[in-house]
Amino acid sequence: MLKGQIECNNVQLHNQLTQRYYSDWSSRADDDKQKTMLLGTMWADTDLLNVLYDVAKSKGLSEDKKYPYVEITSDRSGCFIRIPALDRNNQSTCPRRYATKYLLDIKRGMTRFLWQAVYQQNPIAPEGLEFNYNVLQTYEIKPLFEQAQSRYASLDPARRGKNYVSMPICYKIEDKHYLVDFLYRKKAMKEMYDVIVDKIIEHRINILVLENNTDTSLKEVLEERLRFKNYLHCTIIEKYSTQNKEQRIKDHQSDVRNYIVFPCKGMFSLNSDMGLAMEEITAYSFNYPNKFDDGIDALVIYAMQFIDSGVEFPEVGTFKRGYL
Repeated sequence: MLKGQIECNNVQLHNQLTQRYYSDWSSRADDDKQKTMLLGTMWADTDLLNVLYDVAKSKGLSEDKKYPYVEITSDRSGCFIRIPALDRNNQSTCPRRYATKYLLDIKRGMTRFLWQAVYQQNPIAPEGLEFNYNVLQTYEIKPLFEQAQSRYASLDPARRGKNYVSMPICYKIEDKHYLVDFLYRKKAMKEMYDVIVDKIIEHRINILVLENNTDTSLKEVLEERLRFKNYLHCTIIEKYSTQNKEQRIKDHQSDVRNYIVFPCKGMFSLNSDMGLAMEEITAYSFNYPNKFDDGIDALVIYAMQFIDSGVEFPEVGTFKRGYL
């Protein structure tokens, strides 16, 4: 249906093909006895395959317990099979057809946009990538984090189970904020309380800011569990926001790029929280729909509190006991 990369960005053409599917093609299989099979490359979020996938996802999709890369519709009337060439460990998913080395060589020679569409069946927007690796500040060797003046985190809770619980953790060294850890999991908030508390204690976080427009008890729950574990060094700040999420990200994108230092590409595996979060953040686009924006939104919440606000927080210092 599409002439490869030439037409993959043609949103108008995508819409025309989608309308033809619903008005012409699917009418030839409008009873229960007819089955439809669509095969092709998922070029963009706006093409027919992705539109049908998003429709099914809105009604409910679940991963098949037996077969990897297979998602079953909630009424079990259909399925989606999306097999990437390389898995999250950068190993070939079908070594008898494509050797891992062969695929890695191809990946190095292709743009990330083409690779994700043609070989991974996980399209990203080709334009408007304001948080791609080439515009981010990165570190290859972990700095001396014991020199961190302060340790901050932000928390964007999951809502209705459709989003990720997103919690970036940064160490501030001079005027830069180094992203050292990321809690990024698609789970219900009740399952994540203790995980969040353990992260706070692990990194000895001084201040946590959380966006809380739904569950007004979240702050109290976290504080209670921190007290139970005898950690009293974290101040939790609650924020409420009515601003449009996309506009908020646009307004604070420069803070993210200029003051936050990210781990370099490939430092974390894709099957880790940090790796998955960075994959979503660097693929975020202002020009096309995004499947997940929880990672970048949590970073913007962080930037609004600890970078853009201009508020100076007390920093941990040392003193000689003999002066007392």
